[in-house]
Amino acid sequence: MSGPGFGAGVGLFSGEFGEIRRSVLNLAWPVIIANFLEVLAGTIDLVMVGRLGVADIAALGNGVNLIFGNFGFPRLGINGAAIGTSIAYTTGATLFVLLFLRHRLGIGLHREAPLLDWGTIRRILRIGVPAATEQLAFQIGLLVWIVMVVGFGQNAVAAHQIGLRIQSFVFMPGLGMSIASSALVGQNLGARNAELADRTAREATKLSILIMGALALFNFAFADWIALAFVGPGIAHDLAVTFIRVHATSIPAIGLFFTLSGSLRGAGDTKWPLYASLAGTYGLRLPLSALLGYALGLGVLGVWIALPVEYYLRSVIIVRRFNGGAWKATIV
Repeated sequence: MSGPGFGAGVGLFSGEFGEIRRSVLNLAWPVIIANFLEVLAGTIDLVMVGRLGVADIAALGNGVNLIFGNFGFPRLGINGAAIGTSIAYTTGATLFVLLFLRHRLGIGLHREAPLLDWGTIRRILRIGVPAATEQLAFQIGLLVWIVMVVGFGQNAVAAHQIGLRIQSFVFMPGLGMSIASSALVGQNLGARNAELADRTAREATKLSILIMGALALFNFAFADWIALAFVGPGIAHDLAVTFIRVHATSIPAIGLFFTLSGSLRGAGDTKWPLYASLAGTYGLRLPLSALLGYALGLGVLGVWIALPVEYYLRSVIIVRRFNGGAWKATIV
């Protein structure tokens, strides 16, 4: 997009109504992109995913130009960041729609297909509702957990936010292994090769634990330096180091849980990852955080200790479900 030619369109996103437009775009497009990404992952065309990601990143670069007014773009400051994000989302969604209209990989959007196929919709809901409920429950639990941390003051909150940022980076390899395992298990079961699906899931889990274990060791050893990247020496820094190290003890379990959960989802078993998440978050993490942090007086450390305990419980539940083998006969 060229700067001068683009300036006129920016008015659509300025002022109060512009904020509403940006909000609508930023809500709708990520959902479209996420759905198409999952479909592509199911075909294991991850190269195409990467290419589209590069194109999307290039579009996101418009945000930088809109913030600072580079290359003839209007200088919009913080509004430019929001508009740039909307452009990136719109670009990504448009590229995915065009890709599917071309019917690459034998899949695509068909104009002649009925508007709604209720049989397919019921199957989608059977799998999608538990997965969506799991994410909703996770976000609500995370909010309650943060509120518990707020009770211990500003420094604790600052340290907690630093730890959550580190957690978001740590999640990435686990999520990648989850997607890969889900796609491979689904394809193998579709080919009626349950033995290969089982072996694939186990090998993916081993690899995930190795990668996440290495990350855990790195974070634990260099927690002080990692925290310094976010905050200078002081109470908040010291608390952040503590949280990073406590969190590091949970990382191998996170890798195991993410990968085996992805394997079960690939088989169409989305209920047991939900059950494990509910048991971990509401049956253990939140009550244990309140007990250790407030009732027993361990402070914010007690709240944080509940995190690794939760993920090891989740892992035990998901391993037992996987080893039971019932997922191999799941009917979608």
